[in-house]
Amino acid sequence: MKQNHEVEHNELIAFITEDDKGEFDFQVSPSVQKKAYQIQQSLAYKKDLIKGLDDVHQSADEIKQNNYSALPVKSRGAQVIEPPYDPQSMADLLESDETHFRAVTAKVLDSVGRSYMIDSFAKVVDEFSEDQDESDYLLKSEFKKESKQIKDFIRLCNPLKGFEEVIRSAAMDRESIGWGAIEVTRNLDKSIRHIQHIPASRLKVLRDWRGFVEVRNTPGDGQYTFYQNFGEKVGVRSKLPSIVGGDNFEPYDPIQHGKMDSSEVGWNLISKKDGTPTDDLAESANEVLWLVKSHPNTIYYGYSDVVPALSALIANSKIKDYLLQFFEHNTVPRYVVTVKGSNIDDEFRRTITNYFQKEVKGKAHTTLVLALPNSGGKSVDVEFKKIDTDSKEADFLDTYRANSQQIQTSHGTSPAILGIAEQSSLGSGKGLSQAELYKDRIVTPSQKYWQDQLYRLLSKGLGIIHSYIKFDPLDIRDLRMQMEVHTGLLDRGVLDINEVRNEMSYDTVPGGNYNFLRTSNGTILKIADLKNLPTSVVDFSAQAPNENLANAESSDLDKSKET
Repeated sequence: MKQNHEVEHNELIAFITEDDKGEFDFQVSPSVQKKAYQIQQSLAYKKDLIKGLDDVHQSADEIKQNNYSALPVKSRGAQVIEPPYDPQSMADLLESDETHFRAVTAKVLDSVGRSYMIDSFAKVVDEFSEDQDESDYLLKSEFKKESKQIKDFIRLCNPLKGFEEVIRSAAMDRESIGWGAIEVTRNLDKSIRHIQHIPASRLKVLRDWRGFVEVRNTPGDGQYTFYQNFGEKVGVRSKLPSIVGGDNFEPYDPIQHGKMDSSEVGWNLISKKDGTPTDDLAESANEVLWLVKSHPNTIYYGYSDVVPALSALIANSKIKDYLLQFFEHNTVPRYVVTVKGSNIDDEFRRTITNYFQKEVKGKAHTTLVLALPNSGGKSVDVEFKKIDTDSKEADFLDTYRANSQQIQTSHGTSPAILGIAEQSSLGSGKGLSQAELYKDRIVTPSQKYWQDQLYRLLSKGLGIIHSYIKFDPLDIRDLRMQMEVHTGLLDRGVLDINEVRNEMSYDTVPGGNYNFLRTSNGTILKIADLKNLPTSVVDFSAQAPNENLANAESSDLDKSKET
């Protein structure tokens, strides 16, 4: 007799009489992380989403995406591309595992949560000199003008949340879900005015990059809102040759098209209600700055770093659920009750079941009294057997730690980065090495990505060309070591004084934009003046790669001076 019960942690699992064959099994109620299973089933765990070797011709459609959404999209015949997995389920996973949540927040704060400054691609100088290529330098007055534009936008772009919080919200979506979005609105003069975070779970891409549609859970006229790709709302139109016909629209680019208030720069509008072309600026769609973590299995969307560790994340959630039930029921394990010498009736079953389900829970110590049925003089034996081993809880904790390590590995973080000091410390040895890898492989590339995206926002939205927002690098190294590195680069003419001051977050100084070389005898020479000096006068011993070469060059220089 095989009986299968869906039960809580300490409920009676099965009844076995002497006539039974001893077959039984049990199931724990699937009360946690059903959404995570759905994500697994929609990813590479399903063969129809794997890009096989026999399908290497990539089209403009999403990889292996054969069924498009049935949303009533009228945007120039576009269709909705469904994401590779449910984004809301991925967002919900942040609530189920502290390691996953901490890794995501650490990467976001270390990348875009740090202080920032406005920097220039070119060297900022007070005035141009004859020996300077103007393409490599920027007048200080022009830099101040662009800096003021950027600062004014940062101050006014979102009075409610602020610029920093909008960026952090979008970065949180990008790390936890795989993609994020920022809504951009414009002034009447075509410059950008406001930015706002759009939850990634509500936004879907239109096929062939025709824009985006936001889907809300409010049926009616306001359920769908359409958006354009950032940069497509403003641009320049030009007639194509008659053999092609129509207008050729080029999104605005400050280098190519000049100032944004030029008469050639105009609007390119679509309706926010249905995505069709319109001339009504008030009813036009806003733009979306689309931010993804690239992955070879998707074209339009991205993948979260935690996807390879989903199994570990789900297992940890079930371990926590198991232990919670275990302690809620006063640590009473599962039992199998075996009755020999008698057939048990329904009343006997209910007595034992009620004891475990009702009497044990919430009471530390209770006594079970059983009234055994009359078996015609036969000897009746009742055996209570635990099916949980004493070491299971410890084994679960070991498994939990191993799973947490998998989650950290998928995110590229280490225990020291997440503040787990029992394995390593940030201050020495292994911890510092882990921090350097984390900075070089995770934080620095992420900061570079966000700096590029924000420059795109400022360039196409304000006409900024030379300046950009630069995030402070993650500080993990010794200040004395940094000083030695900067001094070496300064003395060898690799960096100038203002470049070093910028890296140290100090203001520039007049005359600090000249590279110079400090020789072994203390002489300081401008790099720009070296071409005008006789070869015999220049002492390069300060930058010799080894001592022998330095001595040889010094000896040659002495001989030339004697001559």
